[in-house]
Amino acid sequence: IVKRLDFLAEKTKRLEKIYQKKLDNLEELEKAVLQKAFRGEL
Repeated sequence: IVKRLDFLAEKTKRLEKIYQKKLDNLEELEKAVLQKAFRGEL
């Protein structure tokens, strides 16, 4: 049981890091799109 919980905890940490990276990338994409929109490049 302990090994399984350790495995799940590690997997959860990895998923949290991936999720946070995707959120950061999405935020950067949003900023880039808004900048292009305000410059009339869209």
